[in-house]
Amino acid sequence: MKTKLILFSALISTMMLIFVSCKKDKAEDPTKIYPKNASIEYKCTLTSGTPSGLDIIYTNESGGTTRLTNVALPFSKKINRTVNANDDVTMGFTAVGPGG
Repeated sequence: MKTKLILFSALISTMMLIFVSCKKDKAEDPTKIYPKNASIEYKCTLTSGTPSGLDIIYTNESGGTTRLTNVALPFSKKINRTVNANDDVTMGFTAVGPGG
């Protein structure tokens, strides 16, 4: 009976230790660090081929959209922007001709 009591006590102690060690700390709300300044770089390169008529669209410094037509590759654009929580940035392109 004494052995069962010791084992039961050890089991309870282990469970308490696991419970305490897995307790999640109260983290600060990550949205409280916004707005903040971000440096963003867009890059578009070519691995092969020679497409023509490359058009690029990206989110610009003010959060609007910039459209470029007949862009030569490689393309690179750096912007600095103030972002808020849940803001997003995008870049897309279309090309005509062989390439990859």
